[in-house]
Amino acid sequence: MTVVDMHIAINTQLQQIDSAVVEDFVSGEIDLYLNRGQLLILKRKVREGQGREAQEEDIRTLLVEQVLYPLINRTDLPGNPVSFLLTISGGSGTLGIDLDQGTGTAPYDQAFSVDAETTATNWLSSHTSTLAALGIPIIATSVGSGLIRLSSEELFVITDGGSTMTFTQTPEAGSQFEYLCPIPDDYFTFIGGESGLTRTANPVISVKEYVPNMRISSDGQLKRYRVRTGNQPWIREPRIYLRDLFIHVLCDHETTLIDQRLVYVRKPDDILLDEDDAANNVNCELPEHIHDEVVETALQIMVRDLSLVPQGAE
Repeated sequence: MTVVDMHIAINTQLQQIDSAVVEDFVSGEIDLYLNRGQLLILKRKVREGQGREAQEEDIRTLLVEQVLYPLINRTDLPGNPVSFLLTISGGSGTLGIDLDQGTGTAPYDQAFSVDAETTATNWLSSHTSTLAALGIPIIATSVGSGLIRLSSEELFVITDGGSTMTFTQTPEAGSQFEYLCPIPDDYFTFIGGESGLTRTANPVISVKEYVPNMRISSDGQLKRYRVRTGNQPWIREPRIYLRDLFIHVLCDHETTLIDQRLVYVRKPDDILLDEDDAANNVNCELPEHIHDEVVETALQIMVRDLSLVPQGAE
């Protein structure tokens, strides 16, 4: 069915419902209703098509697989501090813990040095207040002999600036991040996705590997994954959610997102009847056997919107 055929079908059925309104519609208005109709039909086909070969075939021509790239570097999730555990070794000398909060922020780069025995407690007593007073505070606490925990609401980098005394750092479970990937302009609805990533901890992924995504579909799920710092199932199946024209990819601090594969149904081209130049006409992209459904759905929307009453029904 061409767009001309669709307009004829709409006008014919409108004539049967209320002949007085047919002349009130210009072609552009009918196009609007046809486009609303095809989107409703498409949404239903996607919803009903999971695992049904016939329904899946109806949307196959609109399926797109595209590789997306993070728009900005990863950001921490509010309420989920970035946390590192430092294990201090060496009994005396200089303990240097160099902290950098990244581009555009002032680094905190100081060392605690004393001739006598130097301990993690000494370092904490010298620097805790200064760290807490930073624009984006870093909270330093003692969690045992020779152990310091550093945490913040923003990502920061730690390097060993000591001489005799050194430390090893271990990212603590629960630190969560998200990457933002822009959604394509022609996106209509989500089908599936995979994250191309590397990891520095178990399971280590040195060369980019694609890991299937699990989609977060409700605000309740999103809140649960953000606030439960011990909940780490996205290590192997990164969680994603779609909001504000972005795909948000949730992962832990040991994961680096390289790219994001997205499988989606694109928006069909807008149906268009150009009465001045038929060369500009745009037919419905959905399969031919669905065109009658598109027309019928568009007509139902028109009847509802305009409160039309079939002739003889009053």
